[in-house]
Amino acid sequence: MNDDPNEQQKISLAQALSRGQAVASWAQRNESDVRLAREWCEAPEFIELVDSNRRDSVKRLVGKLQRAAERASKRMDELAQSDKSESVKLAAARALFATWLEVSEHFDFAEQVAQIKKRVKALEDARRFASPNRKFPG
Repeated sequence: MNDDPNEQQKISLAQALSRGQAVASWAQRNESDVRLAREWCEAPEFIELVDSNRRDSVKRLVGKLQRAAERASKRMDELAQSDKSESVKLAAARALFATWLEVSEHFDFAEQVAQIKKRVKALEDARRFASPNRKFPG
């Protein structure tokens, strides 16, 4: 897409689509031909650009949520150790424990998935190496 004179429009459209905006809506706002915009949407490199924008948005959102979760966790810990009533302390302690359980289960699952991915890659590599159609250089 680098040499394309419409590259900036394509980038703008990809950003809009990654945020959930409709092609027709984007075309109208940008005074562009909706049929041309729909053609761009079919190109594999354009689809990858939209997907890349979505992944970047998710990464930013995860960062924001992580910072908010750290603040919430700190506040729950403060409440659990505070001079507040026993019911407030117990509720905060329960919330901390429940959150810890959920996070640890998710982390364990992610670790298992990572191990499975490694095993699958090793098997694929071994199968590729053992393939009778394997071409050797030279």
